[in-house]
Amino acid sequence: MVFGTAALVHPDPTYALFAAQTTNPANTFQAGTVRLSNSRSGASLFLSTANGPVTPSTSISLASGTTVLAPGLSPTGGFSVTTGTMSLMPGTASQVTGLGGLAPGTVMTNSLTIGNVGTLSAGRVVLSVPAVTLVNPAAQSCDTSTVMLVGSVDVCGRGRLTDVLRVTAFYLTGEGSAVCVLGPNPGALVPAQTDTDALLGCAGSTLGVPLTQAVSGQTLPLATSADPLNLVSTTVLDERITPVLATGTLVRNYRNGATVDDWEAGRTRTITFVVAVDPQADNRYQGAQAVATLTWTSTSLSGAPAVSAP
Repeated sequence: MVFGTAALVHPDPTYALFAAQTTNPANTFQAGTVRLSNSRSGASLFLSTANGPVTPSTSISLASGTTVLAPGLSPTGGFSVTTGTMSLMPGTASQVTGLGGLAPGTVMTNSLTIGNVGTLSAGRVVLSVPAVTLVNPAAQSCDTSTVMLVGSVDVCGRGRLTDVLRVTAFYLTGEGSAVCVLGPNPGALVPAQTDTDALLGCAGSTLGVPLTQAVSGQTLPLATSADPLNLVSTTVLDERITPVLATGTLVRNYRNGATVDDWEAGRTRTITFVVAVDPQADNRYQGAQAVATLTWTSTSLSGAPAVSAP
């Protein structure tokens, strides 16, 4: 009997278990974006070319939104944009007696909106002009009535237009100030309620900054032909000229009463550009033309590769 009972006991017993499980599925990592918006992307900010021969009453073509102003020069060299507005229709060809292109003392103004429309803050926004093209069609612009002799040489139409162009740019903060984008002190915060205040504060008595510069201590030569001359910052040319903004200038953002480098996501700024022609420009600049492209570049806070918008 003892032997039979032992045989009924299983040597390896089994048991039923309660169990539970939890997971963390589909862990996903997605990078944010840095994107620039440009309200005039792919379009000119300024266009001031005469239609046909440059004679009194010749029509002038303007980029959409451009306003041409007659400056009220002061003894200190400053100017006001509140008087002397010429009757031009933006975006169309309008008849303006004696204009037919830019004249000494002419001021042009236009605006664009630039912004960070990505999902990440932009560490910085930089404005640059990598190259400038100059054209000097003296044969089309000069005759016996416009002769200008320098050292017995007729220099009519052979001057570099960039020598007498000055550019200022700024934006109003809406809090009684403006941030200077281009001018003697880029990035400066100046008191301003209006565009006129901002212009005078950012341009000062200089009318702004030039588009090109010469090597220190050297005189710019005259143009010798009507062929386009490309002034590229990475190339050493006999003309000894490079774009002033070839390496770019930092466009500072305004926040909490001060200027900062970074642009928060969704931030846009309406920047006004003003181009002035030196009122002392003479016949050597008749018919001369300059073409420049503005390039806006942004980078993320961590220094990712740049994203540019022309």
